[in-house]
Amino acid sequence: MELRRRAADRIDTLSQLAGSAERTKQQFLAMINHELRTPLNAIMGNAELLQSGLFGSLGERNTAAAADIVTAGGHLASLIERILTVSRIENGELGLVLSVEKLGSLIERALNVLRASAERKGIGVEVVVDESLPHFHVDAEQMIQILIQLIDNAIKFSDEATTVVIEASRCEDGSACIEICDRGAGMDPVELDAALAWFDQADARLERIHEGTGLGVPLAKRLVELHGGSLNMESRKGDGTKARLMLPQTLGDGARVAKQAR
Repeated sequence: MELRRRAADRIDTLSQLAGSAERTKQQFLAMINHELRTPLNAIMGNAELLQSGLFGSLGERNTAAAADIVTAGGHLASLIERILTVSRIENGELGLVLSVEKLGSLIERALNVLRASAERKGIGVEVVVDESLPHFHVDAEQMIQILIQLIDNAIKFSDEATTVVIEASRCEDGSACIEICDRGAGMDPVELDAALAWFDQADARLERIHEGTGLGVPLAKRLVELHGGSLNMESRKGDGTKARLMLPQTLGDGARVAKQAR
C-alpha cells in the first residue's frame, strides 16, 4: 500500500513538472516571437527602403546586398512562424479558416512562388489537374504553404534537367489525391522516417548538401491532418520520391475549424 502511494505521489510530481515545463516553453516561444520579430521588422523595412532607392541610388553591389538582407529576413520570419505553428498544433490551438477553393488554383499559386528556383536549377514542372475535381473546403493559406513545402522539396532534391510532376485527381469517394513526384536521389526507409519527424532530416550529416530545419514536411503533414486528410511519402534510394496528399471534400472528424471564412 505504501509503495502504491509513493508511486502515485511520484506520478503526480512528474505530471506537475511536465505541466510547468510546457508553460515555460510557451512563455519562451511567445517571448522569442516578440523579441525576434520587432528588430527583424525594422531590419527588413529599412532594407526594403534601401532596395527601392527611396534614399537615393545605392549602386549595383549595394542594391544586391539590400536584396540579400530582405531575402534572409524573409527566411528568418518564415522560420519563426513555423516554430510558433508547431507549438500551436501541439497544444491544439491552431484551427482552420475555411473557404471554398479549386485545388488547381491553389497549386498554381504555390507554383508562382517556386518557378524561379525551378528555372535556376533547370528543373521542369508538369502539372496535370483532373478538371472534374469539385471545389474543396480548405484553409487556402495553409494549403498553399503545404503545397509550397512539398513542391519546394521536390525541386530541391531533384536531379538537374529532370521534371517534377504534380498530379491532382479524384478518388471514387469524392476525395482528392495530389501527388508530387521527383526524380532525385530518393531515400531509404530510415531516411524517410527522419524526413517525417520533427526537427530531423533525411541527411543528418554535419555538412549537409541541402539546408533545412527539419520542420517542413512534418508541419505539412500535421496541417493536412487538421483538414481531416493524410500525407504519405514513398521513396526509393536512387529513384526519387513521391508525396501523396489525400484531402476529403467534406471535413472529417480530425479537422479542427477555427472559423468559416466569408
